[in-house]
Amino acid sequence: MRASGLTCIEGAAKKPLLVVDDAVYQVWEGLNPTERYCTLLETWLLRGHPEIIGERRGFLFRIPDTFREWQWFFLRIPDGGLSVAGDEGVKDSLRYWPDWHNLGLLELFGLISVQHGPPEPGKGWRIEWIERTPLGDALLALLQARFFGDIDNILELESEEKMPFGVLQPALQPYLPEWKNNLSVPEWAFREGTHVFKVSLGRIWRRIAIPADQTLDAPASAILNAVEFDHDHLYKFSYQNRFGVLERVNHPYMDEGPWTDEVLIGDLPLRVGQTMTYVFDFGDWWEFDVTLERVDPDMAIERPVVLEKHGKPPAQYGW
Repeated sequence: MRASGLTCIEGAAKKPLLVVDDAVYQVWEGLNPTERYCTLLETWLLRGHPEIIGERRGFLFRIPDTFREWQWFFLRIPDGGLSVAGDEGVKDSLRYWPDWHNLGLLELFGLISVQHGPPEPGKGWRIEWIERTPLGDALLALLQARFFGDIDNILELESEEKMPFGVLQPALQPYLPEWKNNLSVPEWAFREGTHVFKVSLGRIWRRIAIPADQTLDAPASAILNAVEFDHDHLYKFSYQNRFGVLERVNHPYMDEGPWTDEVLIGDLPLRVGQTMTYVFDFGDWWEFDVTLERVDPDMAIERPVVLEKHGKPPAQYGW
């Protein structure tokens, strides 16, 4: 749900809540059952990053490896099905390949059939037998032939700034003609006002106000000044976007963008109460928590201002 944009996180960092996005849900209500199924299937395959639920993060492409994991898992399932009960090796492998969340979604999408064992306290998901379904075999072959088998399709998605909806529609619509409309998620709009952040490093913290029209270089410098550090190392910011995927904004001298001298504070899609991470000096790895406490439309400042200090800063170097 979060990867589709139907839900989002609200609340403070210590007590975040997963809530339905009313605007996106209204669009969802207008979709027919085929469009809903295809939207969720595409979301799983193209936006369902494991890191959203705290699993490992992929590194090769921006899109997850879900399709390949589905494909390789099906190669393990014989035509007569895969026996799981009593085989500790098979049971143990499922947690890694295709992973429990993917296994559950394969069943929910009707791509596999699972014979469940009787539940036992503390035993988790009891699985006795797994079979591929005709739908699973057909969809896997179709998507391989019409989309995932062409690396140019993947590279084209990699070049997109944001993942669009309906990417798989040309491949599936000839077989699912009821797929006519797609889900849409409102774009983030520049947020005016002075952004007030609480910057924490262990037990010490600083409260810093920054105008919306400043770039991320402004808090980077303000934080270092506030803890009396030299500015002689690279740094990066990272935060979860509304879909739960980790976004990074890097020092201008780093090869991979986006870069801190280009991203404005008002363009950061942070909710009030959300924390981003600021890492300075990749050798010593000074890691600051930067929490957006509020956005003040009436506070007029032209540059970052330290509003409050708590605690003595540590020595930057231990020699």
